[in-house]
Amino acid sequence: MTSRDRIIEFVEYKKISKNRFYKETGLSNGFLDKNNHPGADKLERIIYTYPEINPEWLLTGNGPMLRETNYVKSQTLPLPTNHQSVDLESKYTNNINTIQENHKKIFSELLDRIERLCGEITLLKKENEDLKKYTNTSVSVTPHIYES
Repeated sequence: MTSRDRIIEFVEYKKISKNRFYKETGLSNGFLDKNNHPGADKLERIIYTYPEINPEWLLTGNGPMLRETNYVKSQTLPLPTNHQSVDLESKYTNNINTIQENHKKIFSELLDRIERLCGEITLLKKENEDLKKYTNTSVSVTPHIYES
């Protein structure tokens, strides 16, 4: 599940339309219909617009959708300053890099396992062919023994 999928899940949970979501966050219409990963600036807007959403869940899918503390949305919730924005973007980038490194490690382990299994399959095919040859030889010889 991607961040985009989690945003859609949150919108459905809130029982609001996509258009209302676009208006409240200031994001462009169709944002949720695109298949690309939302940037840190867009995720930041969502988190500031909906303070009840758990940022870790939004980014990684870990933890509950909502923060455990009850958040009351302020009518005048300020967007972060550039310094805060850089800090959040750096945090998100670090999280994304960590996730990518974990995926690379898992992918590498899976490739190694696939290579080992392919080797085992090759050996089993050879054994199977040898057994077929042995069985065919035994079957074809056996009737001749009993025909005397």
